[in-house]
Amino acid sequence: MNIVNRIDLLPMDIQEKIYKYYWSKVYSKVIEEFKKPFEVNEKVLLFVKRHINSIVENHILYYYKQLNNLIKTIVEDKGQLFICKKCKLQIFWSSDDWQVKHPRLKDDYKYITPIILALSRDLRYQTFEKILNYN
Repeated sequence: MNIVNRIDLLPMDIQEKIYKYYWSKVYSKVIEEFKKPFEVNEKVLLFVKRHINSIVENHILYYYKQLNNLIKTIVEDKGQLFICKKCKLQIFWSSDDWQVKHPRLKDDYKYITPIILALSRDLRYQTFEKILNYN
């Protein structure tokens, strides 16, 4: 006798509580997947806007790599990328269609570079040159 058959032998109110608990866990995982692009987008924009004056300084490289990896996980998942596109999130700029393709651009900054360039306003060229020169 498997677990579902055993649950079916229980009184109806207990069955209802068990199934409600089970499905709440399943749905919470799905909702977390839907929220992830929004959370990453907000985190990236908040960081870049907060550090707009020191956007190309060496002490921020560690954080760029972390944010780049977060964006990469979103962009590589087609479902989450679709959410970014439909909701017009800025991390959609990091998808393959929008990526900056330059031979000197390292993979550590490949996904975050379009966002940094878009938010750096008049200093785009200088910002891009500094990003290319990162070690």
